Amino acid sequence: MDNVKRCIFHVPNNIDRSAKSGSSKRPLKMIEAFKENGYKVDVVMGYANERKRQIEIIKDNIKKGTKYDFLYSESSTMPTALTEKKHFPMHPFLDFSFMKYCRKKGIKIGLFYRDIHWKFNHYKNNVSLWKRFITVPFYRYDLYQYRKLLDVLY
Repeated sequence: MDNVKRCIFHVPNNIDRSAKSGSSKRPLKMIEAFKENGYKVDVVMGYANERKRQIEIIKDNIKKGTKYDFLYSESSTMPTALTEKKHFPMHPFLDFSFMKYCRKKGIKIGLFYRDIHWKFNHYKNNVSLWKRFITVPFYRYDLYQYRKLLDVLY
């Protein structure tokens, strides 16, 4: 085993590296900040198939004895299960089952919760009823999982 400080950086969606929004810039800046602070950062980011491959590598690392100091995650502005290209929940349990696995392995988990705009009237006033009918239960599911799995919510 080496004595390298290691962390897992998790973002449940694809990041457009050329975008100017905070939801695209912040995760990349955070990865750099962890590296600047001496961490080897294993990243879980992208669409579900990419994340699944990255998760398998991390699980394999853990089985081989790699120790991670923590898992840091940033939520998407949309529900975790709906972050695929067409926003259909093809892999609704992927991210939370990974967090559950990490928790069982003693890895502390913190998450930066990006937006809770769906809880306020402006969401109701600006998003159609049919879209709210789909998204709000998924947002609630995210919060339910966060309560169970997180050590720290930012």
